[in-house]
Amino acid sequence: MRIIYLLFFLLFIAGCSKGPAPAPTVAFGYNRNVFEVGEKIEVVNKSQNVTRYEWFIDSSRDSVKTDANPIFNGRTTVGTHTITLEGYNADGVKNEAVNPFQVGERRLSLVRITAVNLSRPNGQPWHADGSGPDVYVVLTSPTGVVIRTVDYTNVQASTLPLIAAFFNNSEPILRNGNWSLQFYDNNGGRTPELMFTMPIVLTAPPADRNVDGYGTYTFQSGNYAAKFEINTL
Repeated sequence: MRIIYLLFFLLFIAGCSKGPAPAPTVAFGYNRNVFEVGEKIEVVNKSQNVTRYEWFIDSSRDSVKTDANPIFNGRTTVGTHTITLEGYNADGVKNEAVNPFQVGERRLSLVRITAVNLSRPNGQPWHADGSGPDVYVVLTSPTGVVIRTVDYTNVQASTLPLIAAFFNNSEPILRNGNWSLQFYDNNGGRTPELMFTMPIVLTAPPADRNVDGYGTYTFQSGNYAAKFEINTL
């Protein structure tokens, strides 16, 4: 009997000696620093000693998430947004972290014309005097908005790539859809002549986009090629 009492006593002592749960350390980040409008927000959880999570975005508790690594629907407005995490340990002690993130639109910051046909399809020079084409480029959006570059006179292999600057929109928004890039010879200021039309289909951000929203598209068709540099602003 004494042995049984002793066992109960030891169990009682062990139960009483159990200390509080470790304090929760609440921390998290994101899979990127800048997101596109509408792009899903992936959270990277770095918390410790947390057994229960409550996440909410932009101070809205209408859709609190409770999993460890939630994915939030993309934001519809450009600017700074925040996600808040309230983490609780096994004793219900709460700690909190708030992290901002940026949302922007995919913008065309620069176009490099890397290849053009320096002679006509029949092999003849573009101009009677043998000079190269006076190239300008027109970018047409899915809604028909036309953006024109400046002229580049007497284009030769040695002058490529051309760094295209646009007249009426320095950083157009590159939304998904069917675009076209048209190459013209301005013909020394006379009647412009269409050299080539390159169809461009955008369905997603550039594959090489970094966490800050910079990336490039490369397009090539026939003897024509262009490289788009994009930023997310």
